[in-house]
Amino acid sequence: MILGAGLLIACAAGAAVAGPYFPAGIALAALFVWAARHRGIVATCGKRRLPRADGGERVIRRGLRAGTRLALAAMIAGTAAAYLVPGERELAAAGLVVLAGVVAGWLDVPDTLRRALAVVLAAAAMVFVGVCFGLAPAAPANTAASGLGGEQITLAGVVAALPGVLLTAVLFVALFDGVDGIDGARREPRAAPDGTRQRPLDAADDVPHGSRAGALVRLAVGTTLAIAVSIAALYQLGPVRLGLANTSLRDALAAADATALTTLFNTVVVLATVPALLAVLASARRELAATGPAARAATGRRATIVVTGYALAAAATLLGPPTALAVASTLTIGDMLTGFFLRNRRCRARASSDTVPP
Repeated sequence: MILGAGLLIACAAGAAVAGPYFPAGIALAALFVWAARHRGIVATCGKRRLPRADGGERVIRRGLRAGTRLALAAMIAGTAAAYLVPGERELAAAGLVVLAGVVAGWLDVPDTLRRALAVVLAAAAMVFVGVCFGLAPAAPANTAASGLGGEQITLAGVVAALPGVLLTAVLFVALFDGVDGIDGARREPRAAPDGTRQRPLDAADDVPHGSRAGALVRLAVGTTLAIAVSIAALYQLGPVRLGLANTSLRDALAAADATALTTLFNTVVVLATVPALLAVLASARRELAATGPAARAATGRRATIVVTGYALAAAATLLGPPTALAVASTLTIGDMLTGFFLRNRRCRARASSDTVPP
């Protein structure tokens, strides 16, 4: 869900900074997320069990994750408003965060519905790709409209566009991390290969529940669909037109003479954004509540923390979806790097204690 909602805005943002080369940034982001989330613990601590994180480490990690979720909420709400209520997008985005926040205070998106929505959005992405490639674009992508002065895509052009490609990779980090970090929610203890139950995942660890193979499949499918959608939009619009407006994916349908699908496209926008917004706000609620006081008497204080976070998300919609996505990805990368540093410190402490003679 998170990736589907983010694609509505991230393709235009990527084209604006990297031109026709931005799909390479999508692949880089996926590789980075896989290396950071699924190889980090192995590289840091080997097969030894990590020591439990202390309270300070948990607060730091949960705070970064909550900030990521709140920034994603601002991005998703802004995206929905840009596509569905373009005349009052700021007010609509803030109102959507408030309304979804009230619901997310009590409810979350069930796992079954998440899987069903993932299938529907994947099918919608394939239809979009088919429509875009089914008709020739109005202007070839390699004309002067490409933003590269009519140059063909070359190795020299790739080198020149490298900063933009890296910026695109940064934008997509939060979206790919959401594939397992939010859509693949961390809930139950994982089963070991021998069938025994492991301890619940520590708040400061990064491995989502489920098998690593399953996570790789989800990430690979998401990456393939994201690259396919981006290339299809580039084929129809070229990088300049694609990067002109946040709602350029809808313009790609118009360029392909598929305006009859506008109503269906708006339905897909609703399915991609509203459940995703509810999911990220519910996840932010859990993270924010866990950073507050633990005593039952402090329930009111935890609720105040959550409400304050939701208010910040509503205010962050004023930044605009691309900026909010950049903030979310920056916090995600900060969470990854902080986690790697803190896990490494715990592993060194474990190794030192193992080598100290009794």
